[in-house]
Amino acid sequence: MNSNEGCGKPTRIGRGGFGLIYKTECNSIGTVTIKEITICIEDDEICIKNFINELKIHSRIEHERIIQFYGISRIIDEGLYYLVLEYANQGNLREFLIKKKSCENCFGWEERVRLAIQIVEGLRYLHEILNVAHRDLHTKNILMNDGNIKISDFGLSKNLNSTMSSNNKFFGMIPFIDPQKLNHGKNYVLDKRSDIYGLGMILWEISRYSNNISSLTIPTNFDEYSDTSLDSMDSSMDSTPEYSNN
Repeated sequence: MNSNEGCGKPTRIGRGGFGLIYKTECNSIGTVTIKEITICIEDDEICIKNFINELKIHSRIEHERIIQFYGISRIIDEGLYYLVLEYANQGNLREFLIKKKSCENCFGWEERVRLAIQIVEGLRYLHEILNVAHRDLHTKNILMNDGNIKISDFGLSKNLNSTMSSNNKFFGMIPFIDPQKLNHGKNYVLDKRSDIYGLGMILWEISRYSNNISSLTIPTNFDEYSDTSLDSMDSSMDSTPEYSNN
């Protein structure tokens, strides 16, 4: 993108899981985000076709809880793609929660519930209206704009996670990944149930207004838990990331 297309010179603002991230101003749109990504090892034609098809789906999405996709350009010689997306002015939800940690009194339960509902609204649209899964849902893929939720990176994870790495590297954040994926690797296909698992972890993080998921440990002394609580835990858990009946 350049001034000939009605956009200013991009300014680098960070690095995401797929590459560098830029910000610029476009006359017809306003402030936009430009994401640099590399896809499809050795220009796999099927991979590229699937990737473009995912972006076509994304281009038709107009929902207030999902980042708007505006367009794509490509540098052929370098194998790079640049996605032009709606800009979110408050960073990602993870960063937002870290800031709120120092101001617990200004981030009460009413606000936490409001954000949780907005995430569910966006996810419900993907699942029930579009009949698609996000597949890489976590607090760094949820952006904040003027205090509201914007789900991002929809349409990227299916192709990028399965094609960009030959060593089976997971691009998602481990605590948010469907446990079945960790157990079975590339043979397990992430789906809507995987999103529900990720949603549960996101709601947990919102409830703690921090990113302390990495500090979770497996209990070694179950004697400190009552039989009632253990029975309840056992009946509520399942090996698949679906809604519990309890």
